[in-house]
Amino acid sequence: MGLEESKKRGICEVIMEAKKITQDTKNSMQITFSKNLEVKVSGSSIFRGDNYLSKEDTCTDLLV
Repeated sequence: MGLEESKKRGICEVIMEAKKITQDTKNSMQITFSKNLEVKVSGSSIFRGDNYLSKEDTCTDLLV
């Protein structure tokens, strides 16, 4: 697995974990990615670049 796939897989795991937490607590969330792929979780929706993703989106949606 190359570095890019590894980064995407790591991001995916973060998002799935955040989704699980927010589903458990009924909180909303926002995940932002900086250019070096640091991840920050907060807010009301997942934010990635120019794309807003709902909590229903899955990892495969992110990796296309």
